[in-house]
Amino acid sequence: MQRHRPSHIWLDVICAGIILSIGEIQIQALSEILTITLSIVVLIVGYAAISSWAWRHSATPAHGHLQYVRRDQQAINYRWISDEEDQ
Repeated sequence: MQRHRPSHIWLDVICAGIILSIGEIQIQALSEILTITLSIVVLIVGYAAISSWAWRHSATPAHGHLQYVRRDQQAINYRWISDEEDQ
């Protein structure tokens, strides 16, 4: 059996939050306000997890920095420099 990666765990948490909020399921022994608060917190954490995952898997290389390039007074450009290229 394969171990869960952190992104899969976050997706499980997101699904639980969606079930709690959309289905308006109240957990036994929890008040309605606490259930709503828990749902909102889970959705916020889930949104942060998706944003983090999307940022890590974007097309931007993992190691490097932007180099400021100014060719004349009107043209301002940036280009991506990998750490290997910079050294």
